[in-house]
Amino acid sequence: IVSASCEESSPPQHLLKLPLPFLSFFLLKSLPLASEDIEAGRVRNKFTPVTLTFENICVDVDVMVDGVKQTKRILDNVTGVVEPGQFLACMGPSGAGKTSLLDILAARRGYTSGRICINGEPLHEGRFKKISGYVQQHEQMMGTLTVRQTLEFYARLKLPSTFTAEQRTAEVDRLIRQLLLTRCADTYVGDSFVRGVSGGERKRVSIAIELLSQSAILFLDEPT
Repeated sequence: IVSASCEESSPPQHLLKLPLPFLSFFLLKSLPLASEDIEAGRVRNKFTPVTLTFENICVDVDVMVDGVKQTKRILDNVTGVVEPGQFLACMGPSGAGKTSLLDILAARRGYTSGRICINGEPLHEGRFKKISGYVQQHEQMMGTLTVRQTLEFYARLKLPSTFTAEQRTAEVDRLIRQLLLTRCADTYVGDSFVRGVSGGERKRVSIAIELLSQSAILFLDEPT
């Protein structure tokens, strides 16, 4: 989870461990934007930085055991915070509940009990989705488009209608440069039938697509 900030923040000195087996959270310092991008006005920063807090999140699901339906708790009193300018990484083995927690915080699924707040106010699903982005674990992109063509297509969809063609191109160029996609910018994204970019490059393309929206907070499922 990445919470964007208009200013560079100082790195936290602590490690927050949550009471969920095999699941820990690490707060990391985010990378600042390039100064030349800020000076050239290529960074829009027209959002209000947000602090995401979640308290005592619990999730119960029904499972069948020997033909009998039982209730199983997959998330138990999970608490944490993401402040502007920070990364929060959820790490753990398969089945630990990482994607479930991510979907709950991104308002993509419900939960049994707990509290989620944005800047101290209860999360409103409709408004929150307008200021947040979500990079899915399995991306859906057109394999016969190049990396640049893919970003240009989404730039037309996501950037404000007041942007000129030159401004859209500048925004795409900035993301290509910042996400180290210059070498493969004119390579096909690829699919099962068309050879394309590597898995890591493909993931960075999907991140770039969501960054076009300049969301205040970004959720990434399996970003590495």
